[in-house]
Amino acid sequence: MDKLIRFLGRACLIVILFVIVSAPILFLKGRSLNKESREFIKKTVVPIISKWDEGKFLENCTDELKEQMEEDGGAENLFVRYRKLGKLKLYKGCEGKAKVSLSTENGRNIKAAYVLDAEYEAAAATIDVNLVKRGSSWQIHFFDVKTEIAESEPNTSGEIKTVQDSDIVVKGILYSDKGSSVVINDEILTEGDIISEATIIKIEKDRVLFEKNGGKFYIPVKSAEKEEKRGTRKR
Repeated sequence: MDKLIRFLGRACLIVILFVIVSAPILFLKGRSLNKESREFIKKTVVPIISKWDEGKFLENCTDELKEQMEEDGGAENLFVRYRKLGKLKLYKGCEGKAKVSLSTENGRNIKAAYVLDAEYEAAAATIDVNLVKRGSSWQIHFFDVKTEIAESEPNTSGEIKTVQDSDIVVKGILYSDKGSSVVINDEILTEGDIISEATIIKIEKDRVLFEKNGGKFYIPVKSAEKEEKRGTRKR
C-alpha cells in the first residue's frame, strides 16, 4: 500500500512539473499560431470574401469541406447566393484565436476559429471561419455566411435573356483567349468583378454574361451609333 501511495505521489509530481515547464512554451506557441492564422485570414480569406472568389476558396479548403459542400449542392451554388450581397464596402475585422489540442487518434491538432464582420452593398454579414493547420499550411475547414438578404425568385426556365436597357453599359470588349476585359460605365473590369450588384461571369466577343440575385443575363456591347443617338436624345 505504501509503495502504491509513493508511486502515485511521484506520478502527480511529474505531471505538475510537466505543466509548469510546458505552460510557458504553450503560451508562446499559442501567440505564434494566433499571428500565423490571422495572417492567413488577412491574405487569403479576406480576398475570398471581397470578390467571392470561388477558385481561391477551393484552393485553400480541406478535402473534407469540399466533400461536404458537394453533398450540399456544390461550392458554385453557395457562392451564387453569397454574390447577392454585392461589393464589399467595409471589412471591420475579425475575432478569434488559434488553439492546440491533443488526441490519442490524431496526435496534436492545431486549429483556429474566427468570426469576420463585413459590410456589403446589399447587407451586413458575419462569416464564421474555422481553420486547421496541416504540415506548414493553414486550410479552411469550416465556412458559413450569416446575413439577412431578400431571396429573389430564380429563373427556372433555363433561358438566359439579353437585356437591352440597363444601368450597366457595356462600352467595349478586349477579347482574348488568355483573358478578356470589358469597359463598363467607364470602368475596366474582368471576369469575377462586381458592378451594380451584378457579377461578371463570362466575357464574350460581343456581349457579357452577368449573374445577379441568382439569375443570369446577357448585356451586349453598345455600338457607337447607339451611344451617339442616346447622347443626341439627352441634348
